[in-house]
Amino acid sequence: MEKTNSSERAALEILSQVMDEKLGSSNLIAREVSRAFNSGKSADLSRAGLLFESLPRWQKIEVYEDATYRAHEAIGSQEISSARRWPISDRENANESKNRSLQKPLPQFLIE
Repeated sequence: MEKTNSSERAALEILSQVMDEKLGSSNLIAREVSRAFNSGKSADLSRAGLLFESLPRWQKIEVYEDATYRAHEAIGSQEISSARRWPISDRENANESKNRSLQKPLPQFLIE
């Protein structure tokens, strides 16, 4: 049986951790991903992949986003692509430009 290489094992470790957090360590799919990581066998990897595909789309996206973020952190990358983490250097300037782009001025209670 084939074994996984080091980069696949590192990815499986991250995926296993995220799956345990998102689905719980007692979940069948999370256990199979952990088994694939621990054994490194291609048969276990294939089974884990098939089970992962059975997850609902929203759960796969959730797991993918978290695992991708952790992978970037693990390699020390500054290029983490996520719509939720856009850097804003000057928050006041950003708010002013938003306010100017509106046709009517915002009510005072929304600005404060």
